[in-house]
Amino acid sequence: MSRAERAGVSGPEVVRTSGERRRVRRLNVLAAVAIPACLAAAAFELARARAGNQLSWVYAFEWPVIAGYAAYMWRKLVHEQTPGHQGRTGRPADLQPRHPDPGAEADPQLAAWREYLARLHAQEPPGGPPGGA
Repeated sequence: MSRAERAGVSGPEVVRTSGERRRVRRLNVLAAVAIPACLAAAAFELARARAGNQLSWVYAFEWPVIAGYAAYMWRKLVHEQTPGHQGRTGRPADLQPRHPDPGAEADPQLAAWREYLARLHAQEPPGGPPGGA
């Protein structure tokens, strides 16, 4: 039984390519170094602040915030889907929706705008002049 099956995880998130595994491993190492370093810096600044350095109070509260942000970004990047897998990524801008909005034709300005764009694309297709000039 694999580690993913024991954890109860299934689906496309389980299978990772070697490149994805290397990326996740690097992120894990970076997080394992950066987060404790930020917390150690916070402890150091807190000790300096208690010794009388007033500016260190700002840093004593700033370093834990940076560590929290690092943990947030680590989680977000580790669980990010790659282009080959099904994910929560947006649709590419050049793809049209399969089912157009039914209320769009009720708006005469929108219909006129689409007609105008269709005429422009018929005269000059997107991508520049046809002669490459």
